[in-house]
Amino acid sequence: MRKLNGIVSMCIIVLFLIHAAMGALQLTGLIPGGSLFMKAAAWTMVAFTVVHMVIGIKLTADTLKALKKSGAGYFRENRLFWIRRISGMAIIAFIAVHVMVFLGSQEGGAFRLTEFNGIRLAGQILLVV
Repeated sequence: MRKLNGIVSMCIIVLFLIHAAMGALQLTGLIPGGSLFMKAAAWTMVAFTVVHMVIGIKLTADTLKALKKSGAGYFRENRLFWIRRISGMAIIAFIAVHVMVFLGSQEGGAFRLTEFNGIRLAGQILLVV
């Protein structure tokens, strides 16, 4: 299970680098936005992220069961383990806000972002905090 999680992690990293490069080129106007390839790559990365998250939850649950059986928490000794879990949850929150900000609709051949309302403002403020 851990080996599969490592492979999924590498796929996420590769797709993230492609996503960042294509997004930068799109924002500078060097390539047109809204291509089918970019949408497919972004949603594939979301799917890999969900798989990675499910595997992480399963492995965390297994670890918590083992800790409960042993009777000792060893939270200080497992500091790196908990830091990875907490940072992973923070990254998932960033991804969710990023996806919500860039949802929109196609109108007359032009892509329109949805209205920037209070919920989106709160999400952006949380990203800064």
